[in-house]
Amino acid sequence: FVNAFDYGDPLPSPNEKVACRVEQSIHPFLQQRNVLRVSLRTAATGRASDTPLRLTFLLDNSGSMERADRQQTVRRCFALLARQLTPVDQVTVISFARQPRLLADKVSGDKSQQLMGLIEDLPSEGGTNIEAALQLAFEKAREQQIEGAQSRIILLTDGAVNLGDANPNSLSHLITTIRDAGIAFDAAGISAD
Repeated sequence: FVNAFDYGDPLPSPNEKVACRVEQSIHPFLQQRNVLRVSLRTAATGRASDTPLRLTFLLDNSGSMERADRQQTVRRCFALLARQLTPVDQVTVISFARQPRLLADKVSGDKSQQLMGLIEDLPSEGGTNIEAALQLAFEKAREQQIEGAQSRIILLTDGAVNLGDANPNSLSHLITTIRDAGIAFDAAGISAD
């Protein structure tokens, strides 16, 4: 039942970042047991209209991403985001399979729709080296990092890593390094349906 119902939990007040609600009740079926519900909600204000985005996309184009449903999901995600970008935003696109490949560098947000052609024609090929892809994305994100802008790496993958250092602890350490440098990191798992 996690997130299955709208419990009507309050949003945080303007001076809070997170609102918390805790509820407890007697378990309906087990004696001497209680049910506890903890709800956390974050403010959903989004970015300020004058905050520029510096986005670095990592698009998995390995053999496991060849399925039509996975490719369509990646295209829909990118198209949805591209419509929301403004001229002050910048987009860098990197595809990766065995090795990462820079497809577009520092494209203005108002021209991001033009990048759809690159994504449409992206062939699926080989294995998945996420380590090398993350390292290149980190390098490119640091190049376009400026004061007052929101820098973010966005990874779209099915997670089938089989080349390079695929150790979860090593990859986690790399993500921590990215975040410590002031660059946000988002990963979206692309799977069947």
